[in-house]
Amino acid sequence: MQFSGKVVKIVPTDGDDKVRLAVNDNPNNLLIVDVDQDLLSGSNLSEGQQVTETARGLSSNVAKSDNLAITSDDDSSTNQDSEIDVDVEPDDNIHTITEVSPNISNNEPIAYHTDIT
Repeated sequence: MQFSGKVVKIVPTDGDDKVRLAVNDNPNNLLIVDVDQDLLSGSNLSEGQQVTETARGLSSNVAKSDNLAITSDDDSSTNQDSEIDVDVEPDDNIHTITEVSPNISNNEPIAYHTDIT
C-alpha cells in the first residue's frame, strides 16, 4: 500500500521527527510518520515537501517492510530515489482513515492498517 502527499507539519522529538502527511494533498486525510533523523543522512524534510510512503512492502519494488521515498520539488534537500525506514502510527488527534481504497490516485478514502509497525 502506498500513500503520497504533502508534508503538513514536522514535530521534532528526541531522535526522530513526527511528520504529518496530507495523503493526496488532502488536509482531511492525515498520517503521522515517525522518521528517524539518523536515517536521513544529514538531509532534512521540510513542510510543503512531497513524499511517498510505501507500507508493509506491498509495492513490488520495495524490499524492506516500511519505506519513505523522499522527493523534493527543487532537488536541493534530498535525492529523489532515496528510501529510508520509518514507522507509521495512528494519531487520535487526526482524521481517521477507515475505508479501503486499492488506488490512492482517485479520491476514495484510504485504508489505514493499525498493525503497521
